[in-house]
Amino acid sequence: MSLLDDIIKAITETDEKTSSILRKCLVLAYQLKNDTLKAWVSKELNGYDRDEPDLPDFRRVGAPARGLFIGAFQQINDQPIPSALLKPEHQHFAETAMLTQPLVAYEAQDPTKNASIPWPANLVILYQSTFFDGDMAGTPRTFAGLDCRRGSYPHADFRT
Repeated sequence: MSLLDDIIKAITETDEKTSSILRKCLVLAYQLKNDTLKAWVSKELNGYDRDEPDLPDFRRVGAPARGLFIGAFQQINDQPIPSALLKPEHQHFAETAMLTQPLVAYEAQDPTKNASIPWPANLVILYQSTFFDGDMAGTPRTFAGLDCRRGSYPHADFRT
């Protein structure tokens, strides 16, 4: 059986992990002397740079933000945070996530748990004191604590 046949069989007829199949694809890329395939498989196996300009579309996912708001007398769990409430340069934190880790990082996660991406601490601090209007007059409501995350995805772990 040729390597290509082995790859096709692994994709179509087995439960072999994608990372294992990609390792076979890397061997095939070297045999074919295909630099484009080598580069792509290497990035999938080793991860992408955070600012990767050619990140494949399948590694960009919708990731709406949700927050845990804690005040003196109330707590709001899993509250959606519209991206329009954020400054334009921060809106991507409430809209999308770039999945840049090696494929094995996603394969190794507990399939019974949901995953989320915490916001950077500096972003939480920036928005935690005046996130939503507190009343009809527009007085900001102050929250003692805020925990913001992007998305809630079954069977994966996302770190940015």
